[in-house]
Amino acid sequence: MGSHKYIEKLLPIKSSKVQYSAAAAETKRQGKEKSMKIMVIDDKYQELEKAEKAVKDAGHECIAINPELAFLKILEKMSEVDGIITDLMFCPSNIVGNYPTEIPPGGLLVIIHAISLSKPVVVCTNCYESEQDGHHGKTISWIHDSYIGPLLYELKLGLPFDWLEEGSGWQEEVKKRGKNWPKAVEALLQRIK
Repeated sequence: MGSHKYIEKLLPIKSSKVQYSAAAAETKRQGKEKSMKIMVIDDKYQELEKAEKAVKDAGHECIAINPELAFLKILEKMSEVDGIITDLMFCPSNIVGNYPTEIPPGGLLVIIHAISLSKPVVVCTNCYESEQDGHHGKTISWIHDSYIGPLLYELKLGLPFDWLEEGSGWQEEVKKRGKNWPKAVEALLQRIK
C-alpha cells in the first residue's frame, strides 16, 4: 500500500474535493519536472487541505499529516520524502505526563529531525491572529528574537530552514488568507534544488 493511502487512513483528507490547476496537471502529464514527495504537517484540517492543494498544484505528491494524531508517523516517514513543510504550533500526539498548558512549538521537533536527516524544511505559520497579543506571539517571540533575527540580520549567516510567518499583523485581508502554502512550497522547492 502506498504511503499516501496509509496517511489518508490516519487523516481522512477528501482529495476529490481539492481542485488542481490545469497547468500543474499538464506539467505532471508531460513529465517536465521530477515529481517530489512533500510532507505537510498541520493540526488544522482546513490548512492541510490548502497545503495539499498547493503541493499538488505545483505538480508534486503530498503526504498530509496531523501531528496531534500521528506524530511518530511523521518522524518515521520523514526519511521517505524529498522535503517537509510544517506548522510551528502544535502538540505532538505522543506527549505524556506533564501536558503543556499552552500549545507548544512542536514544529521545532520536526525541524530538528529534518535537519538531522539532511531534509529541507520550511516552517509555515501564522503567528498573529488578533490585535491584542497574537495567536502565538508571546509563545514564540523568543525563537525569532534569540535565533532567527540575529542569524539573519546581525550575523547574516542564513537559516538551516525557511521561516514563513504569513499572517503576521492583523490586517483583515491577511487574517482571511491565513498561511501562504503556495509560497511555502516555492521556498521548499528552492531548498531542494
